[in-house]
Amino acid sequence: MKKALRLLALVGVIAMSWFASEGPSYAAVECSTRDGFACTVQGASGRCHYYDEGSGCDYYYPCWCDRAFGPLQWRCGPNPSQTFCPV
Repeated sequence: MKKALRLLALVGVIAMSWFASEGPSYAAVECSTRDGFACTVQGASGRCHYYDEGSGCDYYYPCWCDRAFGPLQWRCGPNPSQTFCPV
């Protein structure tokens, strides 16, 4: 019984670390360095950052790894998920 519980605990730790590494990555990345570039895990998601110097606003767009008639590439959404502008 103890061996089964140890094995179950080990499998749980491995599964949690795998999900943590495959989960969404929300580190802001410049959109120009991500959108359209190759990615490796279909369905991976994150966000990218765009700063508009004219308005002083920061925009964060959702990004996801997708295959559209070719290799896997990052696609950044057309609408920002978050916007921060000076008051």
